[in-house]
Amino acid sequence: MNSLKKLTKAESLIIVGDLKHKTAGISPQERREVPEFLELLKFKKIIIVKGNHDGFIEKLVDGKRVSVQKSFSVGGYIFTHGHRRIRSDKGIIVIGHNHLCVKFRDDVGATYNEPVWVRGRLGGKTIIIMPAFNELCGYFLVNRGTFNGPIASKLKNPKIYLLDGTDIGRVNDLKVKE
Repeated sequence: MNSLKKLTKAESLIIVGDLKHKTAGISPQERREVPEFLELLKFKKIIIVKGNHDGFIEKLVDGKRVSVQKSFSVGGYIFTHGHRRIRSDKGIIVIGHNHLCVKFRDDVGATYNEPVWVRGRLGGKTIIIMPAFNELCGYFLVNRGTFNGPIASKLKNPKIYLLDGTDIGRVNDLKVKE
């Protein structure tokens, strides 16, 4: 994260939910690791958009440099985790929650998964689904064509992009026959 900060010269960081794992409470590991992780980040301001796994995360942040919010707007964007409905006049809604990847199969039958960005339209708004930052979160296959949450689940045949921005087509073109 700090190398990304150096590259972009960003002063603020938005974390779009699920910084921790436990939904109802705080594990001893989270009590130790979440403040330590946030302290290591060299951003002037950190906004945590609360996700469904961030139960009681407010108790783990300093409240000065790090704030916890249900959603966060800047310019024409609104950032929300994606596990609840929102109302916004912003033209672009950025969510997480889905931990998406695409499953590839080569000519000899070997398979591998790649995390992806998803972009679609819904009710005149652009929806962007971010990939999970941490591969230990697990992945949900885009190739199955369904998404989690009240925002993402309404998308119809959105476009899929690899992490480097490569456009690999639409969901319906990538469905895997298992």
